[in-house]
Amino acid sequence: MLNNNTDTERELFSKNIINMKIEHINNITNKNIKLLNSNNNNEIIEESEKIFKQYNDDISLSKPLHEMKIVYCKALQNVILSKKKNGENFEDEFYKYEAVVETEKFSNEFHDFINTIKSDNNINNSINEDNKLKDTNNINISKIISKGIIKEYLAKLKLINNGEIDNELEEDILNQVKNYNNELKKLQNKKVNFSEWFENNKENIQNNEFRGNVFGFLNIMNKPIIKYDIRPIQLISLLFLSKKDSSNINSEAQGIFLQINTGEGKSLIIQFFAAYLALLGKKVDIISSNSVLADRDAEDPNKIEFYKKLNLSVGSASKDEYNRNIVYGDTQNFEAGILREEFKEKEIRNGRPFDCIIVDEVDSISLDNIITMTQLTDSFPGRSCFYYFYYQILLIYCNYISSMVEITGKTQEEYLRNTKEFEDEIKNVIKTNL
Repeated sequence: MLNNNTDTERELFSKNIINMKIEHINNITNKNIKLLNSNNNNEIIEESEKIFKQYNDDISLSKPLHEMKIVYCKALQNVILSKKKNGENFEDEFYKYEAVVETEKFSNEFHDFINTIKSDNNINNSINEDNKLKDTNNINISKIISKGIIKEYLAKLKLINNGEIDNELEEDILNQVKNYNNELKKLQNKKVNFSEWFENNKENIQNNEFRGNVFGFLNIMNKPIIKYDIRPIQLISLLFLSKKDSSNINSEAQGIFLQINTGEGKSLIIQFFAAYLALLGKKVDIISSNSVLADRDAEDPNKIEFYKKLNLSVGSASKDEYNRNIVYGDTQNFEAGILREEFKEKEIRNGRPFDCIIVDEVDSISLDNIITMTQLTDSFPGRSCFYYFYYQILLIYCNYISSMVEITGKTQEEYLRNTKEFEDEIKNVIKTNL
């Protein structure tokens, strides 16, 4: 009864917490609607992004968050149109807007706004003269990312990271952006075949100086699927990650943290980086904050099609698909696989090496769920209640073996080899002592 009551109390507590979060989100949304009417768009954007950062991966809050994102996108529309009218750069706002609309089931008016802005030549002048959009219906036409935009981002990142980005790293990223653009230009208007490209470039892929070209190729392969190019901040993130990794590719692994803000396209960064590592011959494990999100990503038709184009396979740890190049799962999925393999002697990972781990929502795993543990289940319910008796039995058994060794002079190994001969005697000793 105590356990049932405790479970009920926990369920009620969890429901109350969820209801409080929903009420909080709804209150902010209602406040934002009033702000929208009074044209306080920047305040709406700021307040909404705080909420997204806090709750965006909580499945139970998807409906109230969806309502908030509608208001958020309307505020972004107002800012984009205002900046466009004044001839100001509205690239950041447009990318945020596009990212939300692409991932949410919004009405056609939101998608029409994207098409209108993209088809308007003025957007190219406001973003950058070198960043001209061509015929987006051509599957191998991609945006060239200008060094000017990259330098703007790096300048901001330098301030945020307090000198972590030195001049050498900045120059390296700028050179790789040039390689990225060169790869796009080389592949424009061509039917790209992965096997042919890989055969021609397999030696270069291992070269750290070629990684900009690799990401250019990955963008070309992915654009027909998702209909848009990777963004400057995504490319910077990928170049930064691959620089750190590739400089230690054959040495002891060194981890790196990367903070990606809401709307900057974290999922695509993870997807491209996983593909890059897999092309280097690595097995990649992607750890999500929960198994629902992990299975969603592993079964995402867009991701499956992208990886398939690269002759890479993707699977889910919850289904023990460890023979794939890239595996999505949460901590418990991966832990359970290791435990079952080590303690139950089952072939789960099939010799899969621990090459690379990409952790999505690292704060959730290392802070929010740090006390979460994985425990193998057993067909015998309530087994833990018998631990005391097991311990006592073990003590009796050990004492019995020791005493028999002293009396008979036989070795312990001889007794273990002939357990059946004295099994009944042990049972009688245990029965007498318990």
